[in-house]
Amino acid sequence: MVVSLGLRAKLIIVVAGTVGLVQAASGLVQLVDDTNSMRTETIRRGQQIQAALAVPCGVALANREIENLDAVLWRFGESEGAALDLLSVAVTDLGGRVVASTDPRLFGKIAEDEFSQRAALSVRPLVEEIQTDSGPALRLSMPVVSGRRWGTITSELSLSELTDNIAIRKTTVIAAALLSTAVTALLLYLTLSQLVLSPLGRLARAARKISSGDLDARVVESSGGDQLGLLERVFNEMAKDMQSYTTELEAMVERRTMELSSVNLALEDSNKELESAVDRLAEMARTDGLTGLLNRRALTEAIEVEIRRADREKQQFSFLMIDVDYFKKYNDAFGHPAGDQLLIQLSAILKENTRAVDVVARFGGEEFVVLLSGTAPDDAVAVAEKLRESVKKTVFRPASNGKPIGKSSVSIGIAGYPADSKTKQGLMSLADQALYLAKEAGRNLVVKCGGEGESE
Repeated sequence: MVVSLGLRAKLIIVVAGTVGLVQAASGLVQLVDDTNSMRTETIRRGQQIQAALAVPCGVALANREIENLDAVLWRFGESEGAALDLLSVAVTDLGGRVVASTDPRLFGKIAEDEFSQRAALSVRPLVEEIQTDSGPALRLSMPVVSGRRWGTITSELSLSELTDNIAIRKTTVIAAALLSTAVTALLLYLTLSQLVLSPLGRLARAARKISSGDLDARVVESSGGDQLGLLERVFNEMAKDMQSYTTELEAMVERRTMELSSVNLALEDSNKELESAVDRLAEMARTDGLTGLLNRRALTEAIEVEIRRADREKQQFSFLMIDVDYFKKYNDAFGHPAGDQLLIQLSAILKENTRAVDVVARFGGEEFVVLLSGTAPDDAVAVAEKLRESVKKTVFRPASNGKPIGKSSVSIGIAGYPADSKTKQGLMSLADQALYLAKEAGRNLVVKCGGEGESE
């Protein structure tokens, strides 16, 4: 869960934390300095005492008064051991053999540890910090010289008390830093609450009211002339300007909404008229203006669609080319309006005697085309005969619904896909050739591509 801190908490944490960190860092730096000073002082005192001890040890070693060395070390342990936290002290000869020690177990043994070996060869005092079972310790060495080098003094000093003092001081520093941080945080809380955060809280509450739609919200201005007082005055002026601007904007929006509504209604009517006009133009582009059938352009598209469908479904279809017999004579005898009426009635006959899936189109002039979907050429002959018979029996009337003025007939040529041709142009050409044969044979005939015509 994410906890969101307020401005008050953030300021207190930042300032109080900074103060605490500075104090803690300062205390730790001082602690490090004190620690180094105490360790240095311990080493200095240990080396001074070893230097003082080296004189009698050198005399005793030079005179081979080895028994006196134990007395010297014993008196040293009694007088300085407690003050230095002495763990042990030993004297070795030039061969590294322990000739005297506060630890009787070491007497006569060769010191084989690395520090003792280095100390036996060094002409200067050595210092090394080690970790023992009882805690940290210092190892010190001092050459025993009395005219010449006679041996080496080595001692171990416990640092446990020093370490404990350092730990206590570290705890004291951290506690002081925490206490200082808490006091600083409390003072900051009281000061900020009174001088800064309370006015900011009033501003925030007023701002939330305005954001929720209460434009009458204002903040009570304080009597102070500081930046917060200025901010309160500017906030109220801004809220007043926003309220005025919002009122004017709402009125303007209402006016514009009414205007847009009127424009949208007019535009909607215009769009409907335009859509209707586009639909009429699209229909006019695909249909024959006189008969309402598909025109030649739409027929071409329909043939291409039918070819793709037949190929996809492994089917066949038939193409019928129909022409009105002696149409020119009909026009000359009864007039062009009567001829137009004949074409209109003929279109109705073709539609009535074909299926909804079939395509009926005016090819041009007195020529028509019927596309019989899924129909083999042999089956198309029966359909063509039905069409021819229906036309032959029809008595055509003029457009004015006057008396019947005559009869007519049609000649029909048939070509099949894919039996006769697998192309659009091939079908149209073969059907046209069959139609030509029907007319040459006397008209009022149905002729299939590659076959003979029949008439009544």
